[in-house]
Amino acid sequence: MVEIREREKAIRSRLPCPIETCSSSDAYAEYSDHGYCFSCGGTVQYGGPLYDEREAPSPAPSAKPKRGQIQAIPQRGLRNIQVLKRYGYEVDDEGNHLAPFFGPAGLVAVKVRTPDKQFYLQGKQTDRLPLWGQGLEAPSKSKTLIVTEGEVDCLTVASLRLEDTHCVSLPQGSNSAKTVLRQESEWTYLTGWGTVVLALDGDDNGAEATEVLAMALTTSGQDVSVRRVKWPVGYKDANDVECKAGAEHSLQKIIMGSAPWRPEGIHAARDLLHLLLEDDKPGL
Repeated sequence: MVEIREREKAIRSRLPCPIETCSSSDAYAEYSDHGYCFSCGGTVQYGGPLYDEREAPSPAPSAKPKRGQIQAIPQRGLRNIQVLKRYGYEVDDEGNHLAPFFGPAGLVAVKVRTPDKQFYLQGKQTDRLPLWGQGLEAPSKSKTLIVTEGEVDCLTVASLRLEDTHCVSLPQGSNSAKTVLRQESEWTYLTGWGTVVLALDGDDNGAEATEVLAMALTTSGQDVSVRRVKWPVGYKDANDVECKAGAEHSLQKIIMGSAPWRPEGIHAARDLLHLLLEDDKPGL
């Protein structure tokens, strides 16, 4: 079991973020004296300035301990108890989801997701987290690593039990992509796989984080192939597809059918062959 601690409850949550550079429509929460966006990390201090604290650690919670247990989460399509147990994902009696992060010396922090989609961290190491699920399997050039944006998406993909694959998620959503690249252990881990499939959210923040990770990995000088998942129109992430798409779209086919990543404006020769085969048009 892992321990969590409670923090101040939001007055209102799941609101559009008021920060101009953020495109989130439901990640902003209002507290008694400030507002906080769990997507971009921006804070609005009521009666004061708007500032960006995306690199700052999460607010420290108070000292009331809680415990959770491994259980199916049918509302999110998570019914594979073996996968939930492997990742250590728990739910407490108030409906909080608990995602433990492990380092070489053991548990370093727990991310808490409340029923109204607020997030905070509890533990000794909350300012530098590894990839979630990183310690469960070592890199292998003969296998594929799938990277998602959050823990629920990671569990969703892991539940597919795709052959020769392992799934991890970014520690603190799309905004932690650059932080991951700056950490030696996470960087070495990512480049140690034969193929890395980036299956981040389909919004603007997810697309930006995908570009950051893909560009870094493809120019790393390491023997790693990078692929990018594109979600069907109307679906934002892996769990969304699995829970809502039904037989219309197969999550397994979407993941395994992901295309190689290329920078914007770069095309494969075969995609432009039809231009070479066109007859020249006479001119003056």
